[in-house]
Amino acid sequence: MRLYKLVTLLSFMLLMGCSATGDGGYTSAEVNKVENTQSSRLIVKSADIELEVKDLSVASSTIEDSVSALNGYVELINQVSENKKYINVKVPSDKVDGFLHDLSGVGSVESSTFSAEDVTERMVDIKARLGNLYLLRSKYQELLKKANKVSELIQIEKELTEIQTEIDSIEGKRKSLQGQVDMSKVSIQLKREVIYGPLGYVIKGTIWVIKKLFIIN
Repeated sequence: MRLYKLVTLLSFMLLMGCSATGDGGYTSAEVNKVENTQSSRLIVKSADIELEVKDLSVASSTIEDSVSALNGYVELINQVSENKKYINVKVPSDKVDGFLHDLSGVGSVESSTFSAEDVTERMVDIKARLGNLYLLRSKYQELLKKANKVSELIQIEKELTEIQTEIDSIEGKRKSLQGQVDMSKVSIQLKREVIYGPLGYVIKGTIWVIKKLFIIN
């Protein structure tokens, strides 16, 4: 629909003796910026890990220091009880593997999951849409320079406003996606280690023996 409006405006301007292909009308540094070829795949990485630790506060401080040293940041710290704490952090994606490895030194790893999503095609599509919008905006800006009627100015400025709004929206999506690529999210659950007394170990051992009587593996 917007392209149809542009063609209609172009035809009208040509009938009025105005050219819509002035110097610079079809080139833009912004278009060149978004049309750069993707040199490598874009991967969004994330991980969830559950650690059993002796001291929640000590473990939390260790993790925060490690994240800071990697130029990452803490998104959330939520201590739900004296025995459980959640920490969500963002670390540079090229350092997330080392960070996850280091977490194994903070406590005993009870469970962990890791995911990697290839978003290269999504980014290519976003950049293509931005490139088209920048070109379209450039053409309307050329029309605006050549318009000589109030009605033409109003119509062109209205179209430019709509295009700019769409550009801002898509640019926001591009930045958000790039941010997910640059910084990986790691969700960490800390559980305080249970320390058994003498009787507790006896009961725990008894339960283990009973289980082995019915289940070998």
